[in-house]
Amino acid sequence: MRPIDAVRDRALPGTEGGRILALPHGPALEILAPADLERLLAHVRRALGERGLDLPGSPGPLMLAGRDPACDLPLDGRAGWLGLGWPADEILELETDSRRPTTLTDLEEAARLADALPQVGVVGPAVRALDAPEPIRPLREFHALLAHTTKHVQISLPADAATVEAALGIAHIVAGDEREMRERPPFSALARAGGLEGERLEAAVMLARAGLPLGVVVEPVLAGSLATTLGRALQEVLAAAALALARAPEARVFLASRALRAGPDGVPAGSAALRFQMAFVQVAHHLGFPAAVEALATGSRASDWRAGAEGGLGMTAAWMTGPDLVLGAGLRDAGRAFSPVGLLLDTEAFDLVRPIPLGIAVDEETLAVDVIEKVGPGGHFLGEPHTLRHMRETWTSRFMDRDTWETWEGKGRPEPPDHARERACELLTTHEPEPLPPALDDRIREVIAERERRGH
Repeated sequence: MRPIDAVRDRALPGTEGGRILALPHGPALEILAPADLERLLAHVRRALGERGLDLPGSPGPLMLAGRDPACDLPLDGRAGWLGLGWPADEILELETDSRRPTTLTDLEEAARLADALPQVGVVGPAVRALDAPEPIRPLREFHALLAHTTKHVQISLPADAATVEAALGIAHIVAGDEREMRERPPFSALARAGGLEGERLEAAVMLARAGLPLGVVVEPVLAGSLATTLGRALQEVLAAAALALARAPEARVFLASRALRAGPDGVPAGSAALRFQMAFVQVAHHLGFPAAVEALATGSRASDWRAGAEGGLGMTAAWMTGPDLVLGAGLRDAGRAFSPVGLLLDTEAFDLVRPIPLGIAVDEETLAVDVIEKVGPGGHFLGEPHTLRHMRETWTSRFMDRDTWETWEGKGRPEPPDHARERACELLTTHEPEPLPPALDDRIREVIAERERRGH
């Protein structure tokens, strides 16, 4: 096991002292035994060889930059970050939980809410802007994200080269020049591994050659044994990564997986989904790739006991294997709907799990014998520097009621979703992200308008 001080040092850049909170990685649990891992990779290697492909080589660590440098996220195996992603077509309205199709305004509000939450490091399109016309919808969504957060922005891979070209134009505007864009890539893209060929592959290669990180995503469905399903998923995602790297050897690729689904309704596959997630991360890291997973997946249509159990277990499994990104915060109904209330509750699960990898340090500072002797019987510790240094280390819930039964009843028996809803409303009322500079915003709108003219 790593020395506790080394683990603590690695956690420092992303703890409460910074803008974004990290999930510090401790020793990773190997759910695949070494012999099974080698057997699995030999099987995948043979399958790729039949297609004329090799196992792709390691791209090494990469960095996801925010518009604010304080929000830069290194993917170097030292910590994991929470993010929005996998866009939903429906939203559960904040005040009523009623379900309806999503709009550009919903996307803007989701990004603004994520910008206010220190637990969220990556702001992807939590919902689709279904009221924005094609082919400029991806660009409108990209602009909405850039304008409503200073954190790292993640988009879905545009389907055509012309839209990718426009997205790269926007990236150059934000970064300032090509060198800065390569050193601090202002956005990353998620590309479905299935069908990554033809124009979609060309679009991915364009982004990769420009220095933008590319997440190759598999969407696994349980078929046969878990080992068979894992083998097929790895063949698919590694084949897509190999194709991209063959065309762009300099590509900054990471591997990503949606939650393992079971059955025609696409509901996450329970404990099998957790084991799949853990094995996927282990294999990705063994090959030297950063890994992203959908660890908060739930089939629940509400932020209820089921959502908390599935999401909490998913987050716990995540820290045990150490993914670099945990995506999909706030998704409900197997990813078909996004819930602002669910987003805040998912950050609670993230906060609950975050301290676990730090372990327990036993030294003079933590035992505090000198402080105890100094205060003595009958004294208190409130004015001691030791107390001030450590008072925020104990996890305290933001949404779980800790009042007495009588006080709780007097308040109307509020549940965690009620507190989360109140907080979400407060943040959307008070939080205003740093806006894009007007000159940059105007230039981005010009790029989108030009793409719209070309689309017609």
